[in-house]
Amino acid sequence: MVQGKFLPFGLEGFSRALGSLFFLAGKGQWVFDKLKFELNNAVREFASTLKKSKQPTAVDWLRELVDGIAWFDECVKALSTLLTYLDRVYLLRQKEAQSIRGLATTLFTAHIFQSAEIVVKLKEGIKEWIDWERIHRAPHARRDTITSLIRSLTEYQLFDALFLQPYLSITRSFYFAESARLAQPDALKDDPQAFLSHVAGRIDEERGRVDELLHAHAWSWREVEKVTELELMQGRLEWLSEGIVIALDSANVDALARMYSLFSRVDGLKLLCEAFKAHVHVRVKEIVSDATQDENMVERLLEFRSFLDVAMPLAFFTVVPAPPSTADPAPPSPADVKPSASSSSRRHPGPSGPTSSAGAGPSRTRTTSPPPTQPAPAPAPAPTLTPTPAPAPTLKALDAHFEDAASEAFRAGFKARRNKPAELIAKHIDRAMRTGQREASDEEFARMFEKVLGLYRYTEDKDVFRTFYHRALAKRLLLQRSASDDFEKAVLKKLQIEFDREFEKGEEMFKDLMLSRDKLAKFHLHNSGNVTNISVMVLQRSNWPFAASQTVGVALPPVLQENLNEYVAFYKREHERRVLYFDHSLGTMQLRARLKAGEKELSVSLFQGVVLLLFNEQDEMGFEEIKNETQMEDADLRRTLQSLACGNKKVLKKRPAGRDVNDADVFVFNPDFTDPRAKIHINSIQSKETPEETQKAHEGVDLERKHHLDAAIVRIMKSKKSISHQQLLAATINVLKKHFVPEPRLVKERIEQLIESEYMKRDEELENVYVYVA
Repeated sequence: MVQGKFLPFGLEGFSRALGSLFFLAGKGQWVFDKLKFELNNAVREFASTLKKSKQPTAVDWLRELVDGIAWFDECVKALSTLLTYLDRVYLLRQKEAQSIRGLATTLFTAHIFQSAEIVVKLKEGIKEWIDWERIHRAPHARRDTITSLIRSLTEYQLFDALFLQPYLSITRSFYFAESARLAQPDALKDDPQAFLSHVAGRIDEERGRVDELLHAHAWSWREVEKVTELELMQGRLEWLSEGIVIALDSANVDALARMYSLFSRVDGLKLLCEAFKAHVHVRVKEIVSDATQDENMVERLLEFRSFLDVAMPLAFFTVVPAPPSTADPAPPSPADVKPSASSSSRRHPGPSGPTSSAGAGPSRTRTTSPPPTQPAPAPAPAPTLTPTPAPAPTLKALDAHFEDAASEAFRAGFKARRNKPAELIAKHIDRAMRTGQREASDEEFARMFEKVLGLYRYTEDKDVFRTFYHRALAKRLLLQRSASDDFEKAVLKKLQIEFDREFEKGEEMFKDLMLSRDKLAKFHLHNSGNVTNISVMVLQRSNWPFAASQTVGVALPPVLQENLNEYVAFYKREHERRVLYFDHSLGTMQLRARLKAGEKELSVSLFQGVVLLLFNEQDEMGFEEIKNETQMEDADLRRTLQSLACGNKKVLKKRPAGRDVNDADVFVFNPDFTDPRAKIHINSIQSKETPEETQKAHEGVDLERKHHLDAAIVRIMKSKKSISHQQLLAATINVLKKHFVPEPRLVKERIEQLIESEYMKRDEELENVYVYVA
């Protein structure tokens, strides 16, 4: 049988002959030794055949090996059947005797799988197969040979030693060489994203191969995956991390997610996070530094930040256990579960708790009553079912390292132009408040402000933002240009609570306006027939960022001046010791104009209105004549005439035409002016921040900073008495950082100034140490 020959007599006769040998002749050991001898010869002959085999390919040699293993296994199965008495009776009584299967396995392993020459050929076959599949990126025609080989090695408990370890070693060598080749300048050196895409593709291929061939060894996938990732990426992470530049610039979320996934597997997330932070910093710095695009700076920053807010949770996430749900129903108490009268039942806990009817197997057993003439049998014990635990719920959580990196990059990028981002964020809010929400819902409008204030968090120049925000808010309120008082107050409240109590000044502005309206209503009540419809707002100077300390020069029309005098007299009767200073630059006027196209209502500034009223008396006037009549400052008058004669809505015409207003220019009322609307708002320079006003605001901030620095340094010196320069610098920055972060150079200047003013002095013995002067 071992030699594959026919038996000289039938199986029944063979069995009787064996029985005689065992029972009558006592030849059990002789039969076993004969079996061992024949098996040994057969395996040795097969080993010799394998060693001498001249198959055309190494994979063909593997086919010969697999066929031989299959032949030997069938032979052993047949012998085990024929020699049942030997295998199951005689050998069990012998000490340390092997079964027929055990003996066959030992001999086959010794001669085949422990033969160095055969093992080398086996590994060569595996290498030839797997290299072909990886090069051609397709299944080999003899893949079924590999499936059979894996199954056989598994049965011989040699899968790890003779397949997996060689497979991993071959994988390691293949991908190390491929990585080196693809990293060359003529390959993918200049395209990290293409390289990473290739890596992801290779991992998918390896996963598919393992799923198809090694499904019985699913645990081996992690080892194959790790080797593939390491050999392709290790040593190239710094170069590959540059791919994040392309991914961010092209807003490719899939590429970002792929990079995060791959880098996380080779311990490269720290390097990837640093590259991410560096490029976000570069992008923010570019936006902030581009002075030609200041008008769009905030929009561009918001767009980039919004992209990151969407992309980061999708690309840079870790999987964490989900918190327990409070909505899950509580299990009932034992008293709530009542047995049925017609049947006995037992509930077994399923995955969702003791009351679940779903689980692994039946949820209950049922027995029927026996006939009354027979004794009832004892009830069979109900089976105990152990439910398969449901997988723990998980959530995707944004990797905090990348969120922190983005925030730090924005802060660093804002430093590229000190003060400017803070100023433009305030002006962006101003434009939004003037424009209003239009078609956006309240929630969308509020969300927009949340995003803008999110940018405000990144600036260190919070005092600059506060200055420009207060100035813009004041103009909106005084000129009635705000789209919503409710949103104004909501933003103020948020700024006040989350950032700085000094934003309370905005609330004081609203209070001033409320009091002014009450007083104005009282004035009109007492002067109802003597006064035209004028509106006066009395403001407390300390609450407003530009309250005038003296009257701004303009000659009002006599009727308006008389009305104003009436109001002053009324006010003095109630507050005789108070002095009113008028700032006409923030005044407004409603005019009714009779034009060829019909009557129109013009909404203009007070300065514009004063100029336009002059043309009730004359059709044309020169610049100098207008200046004499209005008594306005030269710069104010030029800007006012420019808005009336050079803008989109030309109520006046100018000779000669041009954008600038010159001394020799002549202005003519334009009766042909048309507009489809009945009420027309003519923009004026008063509602916008002029370059001069912006410069003055920054100068005011600089002056205020010096005062804050002096006060902070003196307080610290008074508390410490003696302190080193570095300690004083750190303490000063720490005290003021909520409002602004002073540059060390400015702190040093203020220290020198305070030494000159004898608030402090240098220690006579210790270098770089200051002493407080009481």
